[in-house]
Amino acid sequence: MHLPLAKFSYGFLQALYYPRVYYHHIAFFCANYMTRLFSRDIMIFTFNQHDGWQEYLQSVIERILLRARLDDSVAISAMILMERIRNLPGERPSYPNPVYLEYFVGALMAAYRILEPQRPGLPFWIDVLQGMFPARDLKRMQSDCVQRLNGNTNIDVDRFLETKGRMYSFIRTHMAMRSGEVYERGFGSADTARTPPCHEEMMKRKALFGHIKSNQPPELQKISDRDFYSLLFRPTPRGIAI
Repeated sequence: MHLPLAKFSYGFLQALYYPRVYYHHIAFFCANYMTRLFSRDIMIFTFNQHDGWQEYLQSVIERILLRARLDDSVAISAMILMERIRNLPGERPSYPNPVYLEYFVGALMAAYRILEPQRPGLPFWIDVLQGMFPARDLKRMQSDCVQRLNGNTNIDVDRFLETKGRMYSFIRTHMAMRSGEVYERGFGSADTARTPPCHEEMMKRKALFGHIKSNQPPELQKISDRDFYSLLFRPTPRGIAI
């Protein structure tokens, strides 16, 4: 079943309230998931023997996610497209290989086009990832991904929800292990499968954001939350703009 995914994601505006560390956790999941998809080696940790590939892959993905500041549904959808690439017939370069990072960027761009069709996709990525990838390479990565999938970039809703639940469970387990808390595998309730692991922190940030905006002049209160966020954190000689 293919349906608009916007109703199943947490909402693009909610990404405004993600703590930075949440993108670290998403990158950790994506790097591990990619290696499990494409590696012939059972133990993913052996890839740090290949010039620290696993650590490098995670760090680059994290930089991309932090620059883009998108809803986690984009990364989830990108992983589903990566699964589809893995299942294509034909030979692929042996893993690890830098081409798999290009696969990820192309899949992320394609997923963004699905979820935010009203926004100009390529100009956004050229602006966000300048200094990391040349514009011509970004254009090629996006077109290569779409061509590789024969134009089929639709995301099955059931598969989306399954992957979303898997990522949230992975991140919750990782967070609990890092904090030293007792944890269980498979946080199986419907609420935990739908709610981002950083939900409590998001709600605190949202309340603070609303308080700041409510104390601004009327003309600033009227603009969208997304635009106000960009204005709020625009660099100035003294720091933030407001």
